[in-house]
Amino acid sequence: MDITLKQAITGPAPPTETTGIKPAGVVRQFVTGQIIAALISGRKSDGKYILDFGKTSFAASSKIPLRIGQEILLQVTDTSSRTTLKILPSQFTDTIIKGLPLFNAQTNLLPQLAALQKKIVESPLFSQSSKDILQLFTSSYNSATPPLPDGKTLQIIADKTGFHHERQLAAGDKTSTQASLKNALLEIASKADKNGEVSSKALQLVELIEFQQQINGRLGEQSLFFLPLVFPFLQQGYVLFDNEQSSSEDEENTTHTHSINLKLEGLGNLEIIMKLTGSHLTLSFLTEDEEKAAFLESQRNELMEHLTAIIPDSVNFVVGAEDCETKLLRRIIPQASGGVLNTQV
Repeated sequence: MDITLKQAITGPAPPTETTGIKPAGVVRQFVTGQIIAALISGRKSDGKYILDFGKTSFAASSKIPLRIGQEILLQVTDTSSRTTLKILPSQFTDTIIKGLPLFNAQTNLLPQLAALQKKIVESPLFSQSSKDILQLFTSSYNSATPPLPDGKTLQIIADKTGFHHERQLAAGDKTSTQASLKNALLEIASKADKNGEVSSKALQLVELIEFQQQINGRLGEQSLFFLPLVFPFLQQGYVLFDNEQSSSEDEENTTHTHSINLKLEGLGNLEIIMKLTGSHLTLSFLTEDEEKAAFLESQRNELMEHLTAIIPDSVNFVVGAEDCETKLLRRIIPQASGGVLNTQV
């Protein structure tokens, strides 16, 4: 298999070809649009670089200067005659590469919070407000039969996580700031033993929230609000809310599009698109294949009970769900087109 590396710059860049790919493990077929976070792990005697991603590696010669130890974000742009990989712009690379493990770690938020709560609940070091906010987030997780999330649950996540922590501090809104999960974790980290497990875990969770804040900072430019879904029955999940503002007289004719993006065991990727114009709602369920679309359609009545208080004008069950990570990455990095985002092989 031949591989070409191209620099992501305006105008043509000299391609570099590679032959004699020698995988270090199982070869995974590249797909056009695929995003790869790769590490330049070494250089062979013939001048070829060794690129590692996940448990797979390949050798490639390049006229583009690369540095051993450098992490780069690549996108597969062509797989016809030779595989072509484009290096995505450096201004996006650092944030995304560092953030990918955090995105995958979102599903561990509730169990980590629950473990942290058990360690601090009897300690006099920490304020009752911090203990209460951890209890608020973990109550459903600790329940033997956790309830299905509803709008109230999502509102708590949106209001209490601390997405607007710094803005509220700057505005002098101490009440909202102190009642946030981020503030509680910062207090726990500051009062616990600096070298202890409690402080370390609290800071790791703060880092996760700050990554979610970075996502919202990027998506806010597109009038979108990112809300992570960290429920234990999900492999991955988040909501993208359309925050586009319109005048009161135009609101009835303005369409707001919200999407729920999920990855579930058995169903795989599922995207629920809600288009709301005034009081008129259209729902579309996008699945990975026709069999899963047919299954969801057979559960239509139960789905309607849990999803909305508004009776939709139409409901569609179709094929076309994107991978959760890929859809989010396309929003954050304008240069990234469709495909599969692979952080593990």
